[in-house]
Amino acid sequence: MLRLVRSFPQNPFVDTHGLGKVEFRLTQGGAAWWPRGSPEEYEHDFFTATAPRGRWLWWTEVKRQAGWEFIYVDAVTGAATSRCAEPRGNPIRQLVEIPCK
Repeated sequence: MLRLVRSFPQNPFVDTHGLGKVEFRLTQGGAAWWPRGSPEEYEHDFFTATAPRGRWLWWTEVKRQAGWEFIYVDAVTGAATSRCAEPRGNPIRQLVEIPCK
């Protein structure tokens, strides 16, 4: 994570209690199986469609009003990429890719 040359927003994620937190997960891009307590199905679908396939990645989501940013960091090379999404539905059922701002 030290190779990631970018700053996270002051409050990248606000949970239902108003507490800010950043959660990183180590997962292989394109993985079909996820551990218990993993993201929601719509998050898994977006990750599967946008994460670099076959690479071990540290990744997180930064949730903002303008959209969600999925940040992927290659666990071996430290190369970082990101993809952005807009949640759809109430409750959320789908993430649609949008340009990152």
